[in-house]
Amino acid sequence: MSIQIATKVLAKAALLDHRINPTTETVRAWAECFEGQKVWTIEALDSVRAHYSKQNPFPIMPGDVIAYCEKQPVWSSNEHAWWFLEKMSNYPYSDAIASYTGIRFPEIDPPAGQSLEQERAWLKETRRKWVHENRQTLIGAILSNRHNPQRELGA
Repeated sequence: MSIQIATKVLAKAALLDHRINPTTETVRAWAECFEGQKVWTIEALDSVRAHYSKQNPFPIMPGDVIAYCEKQPVWSSNEHAWWFLEKMSNYPYSDAIASYTGIRFPEIDPPAGQSLEQERAWLKETRRKWVHENRQTLIGAILSNRHNPQRELGA
C-alpha cells in the first residue's frame, strides 16, 4: 500500500514541481517513510495540493505528507475511517467506535467460566468480526456524522 501511495504522491508532486523526479528508488524510499505511519491515499494527495498551494514552497518531503495526514479527521476518507475501525476493534471495552458512528456494539455476554484474559480475547475477536461484517455501514456513519468527541471535550 505504501508503494502505491508514494507513487501517486510523487506523480502529482512532479506535475507541480520540476524539482521532483519520481524514480523507482525515490518511490521506494518514500514508501519506506510511509510504512507504519498514518498515511492514506486521499489525504496524501490532498497534502500535495495543500503544500503547493502555498507561495514558493520547498519541494515536498515524506514528513510533510505524514504530518498532513495525521492532522486529518477520521472522516476524511473511507480508507482513514476503515483504519480507525480496525484499530479500535482491538479495544473491546472502548466506546470510540460508538462515539464516532452512533452505532453501539451489540450486547453479547461472553461464554461462562472464562478467565478475564479469555473474556477479553473473546470480546476482541467478536468485536473485530462484527466490525468486518458491518464495515460499510460503520464507515458510512463515520463519514456522515463527522463526529469529533475531542471537540466536545474542548480539546
